Amino acid sequence: MTRDSQKARVYKCDARLPKTPVFPSLAAVEEFYKTITSSKWWEYHAHPRRQFPNGIRVERGRLGAGRAYTGSALVTLGTQAQDMSSVLHELAHMMSGPGAHHGPEFVQNFQKLIRRWWSREVADQYKRDCKELKVRSSRKSPPGAAMVRRAVVRDPKETEASMEDEIEAAHADQVKPT
Repeated sequence: MTRDSQKARVYKCDARLPKTPVFPSLAAVEEFYKTITSSKWWEYHAHPRRQFPNGIRVERGRLGAGRAYTGSALVTLGTQAQDMSSVLHELAHMMSGPGAHHGPEFVQNFQKLIRRWWSREVADQYKRDCKELKVRSSRKSPPGAAMVRRAVVRDPKETEASMEDEIEAAHADQVKPT
């Protein structure tokens, strides 16, 4: 089982989100999910394996909280988890996929969902709260990763010598003689 190291901090950030009226029914939540997952926005932002052509089923959960079952496209929502925050939180799990838990990918996806489907102001406040509570929302790239990425997407016809020239130029920019 994978450790969900920032779960408590994510929940603290979630608790700071504004309270909203609850959706009138589980069918309304399912329709809201369908609107999002069938949109061009979802197609662009969600991983190709996170597409749900048959929709996401929504059922009543046993507890007050929500739960996302990413492998079976099922979300369960308790009676106290039918507000905008909880509904988008569970959808962020569906968008992130299994294993993401409450890690950086989940937090990024939740922020994107809030920004697009709730409010830009709420998303900005959530981002500030995450920063204040030290919730990671991005993976730090190791030094030199950008150079490696550029090298990977290069035209294969370019010569190794030109890449070496670029690397030397980058090092020369970093180390300036005085």
